[in-house]
Amino acid sequence: MMRIKLISVLIVLLLISGCAAMPTMLEKEQATVDISDYGPCPTISEQAIADYGQYPSDYEEIVHDWINRIFFDPQSVYDLTISKPVKAWIQEPAPIEFYIQNPSHLDFGKTYYSYRVSVTCNAKNRMGGYVGRKTFKLHIRNGIIIKSD
Repeated sequence: MMRIKLISVLIVLLLISGCAAMPTMLEKEQATVDISDYGPCPTISEQAIADYGQYPSDYEEIVHDWINRIFFDPQSVYDLTISKPVKAWIQEPAPIEFYIQNPSHLDFGKTYYSYRVSVTCNAKNRMGGYVGRKTFKLHIRNGIIIKSD
């Protein structure tokens, strides 16, 4: 009985995976991307001279505003820990067309410099239960959160 269920699940998975459309060779050939914005990970010397924006001296206020906007029940937040901002960089992956044209360049992307703040807290979800301590990384540049993980 268990064997029949397993075989049935495998057949369904195979049928579903066949529905994904793959790009045709013509689409791959027509794909063109301007790669001037994309490069490898920054070197240490590039990081040293990079513009990270203005240091967020009001980072705690920025974090509290973010919590009020994003969390379902911001008043339920407790055990909040906010780290001091540190210089960081993030790299946005290049579009898939770039990797089709340049399959050997797997580490290319657009680099953004910012200050990273780690936020750890516990808060209630939509069901009213606490979810446990979670850590979020906020990338702040010139007083604006440009990315949150």
